[in-house]
Amino acid sequence: MWQFESLSEATAFLGERHTSATFGVFDGIHLGHQDLIHRITQEARRGDNLAAVLTFRSHPLSLLAPVYTPARLTSPRRQADLLEGLGIDLLVTVAFDRAFADLSPREFIREVLVKGLRAQTISLGFNNRFGQGGKGDGVLLERIGDELGLGTHVVPPRIWKGSVVSSTRVRQLLLDGRIRKANALLGRPHVLEGTVTEGDRRGRSIGFPTANLRVAEGTLIPASGVYAVRAIRDGDSLDGMMNIGSRPTFEGEGTTVEVHLFDFDAELYGERLEVEMFEHLRPEQRFRSAEDLAEQLQRDREDARTVLAQEV
Repeated sequence: MWQFESLSEATAFLGERHTSATFGVFDGIHLGHQDLIHRITQEARRGDNLAAVLTFRSHPLSLLAPVYTPARLTSPRRQADLLEGLGIDLLVTVAFDRAFADLSPREFIREVLVKGLRAQTISLGFNNRFGQGGKGDGVLLERIGDELGLGTHVVPPRIWKGSVVSSTRVRQLLLDGRIRKANALLGRPHVLEGTVTEGDRRGRSIGFPTANLRVAEGTLIPASGVYAVRAIRDGDSLDGMMNIGSRPTFEGEGTTVEVHLFDFDAELYGERLEVEMFEHLRPEQRFRSAEDLAEQLQRDREDARTVLAQEV
């Protein structure tokens, strides 16, 4: 997959080639997003075009209404990996600045999609709004497409158990600790990723050494508690459990993310881990002593092993 961080670079790369394109935030790459990506990859193969996605370095709300900017589900690197895995040929990530926000819907289609991405077909999510003031929608896209001789398609919502699949719903499920339902909407395990930093080694002192994960600012942190997880390290999958919370037994402050990997005791400081989340085992709780905590962690480990044995 080719990646560019400016529209002009992408245009120069394309030359005389054309694309089947879509655009949006694509945070989470959930089942609804996947339907849209599948549509443009099909269109691209039929028309001998490149399947192209235009997305943004930061959420548009960070400019338009910062207080409402949602926490991010997927890092830019993981988002790119997921899009490539779905068959995208070209990913263009641009800054959503004031000049971009002030483009009218017609200007956006003509200047960005047709001239910039050389789009011959454009597909759009059912609830996508674009152009100044969010005045552009699927109906307008189809009308302008007819005028310009473009193929257009509005992809309907993906429904899961009677409700629309959306990034907003995935976020709420994660904040509620309902990881299995969130995973169902994503079509895969949710991943929390970050860099391992040195902690206070409390876990090691009770027989449960942990890797302390520093996640990027603005990343959504799921509900506090203990989870059954798998960590991906250098392509290897390592079973474990993860605690999110304040470590009340040790009078902790702030929220920490700590991963205990089973049958693994190497140093991981400075390494990047991707942690797949499968099951919320229990809420975080305060114990009377470190010994009581260690006994509970033994039970958590067995529960996590049972869960992960069923996850192939």
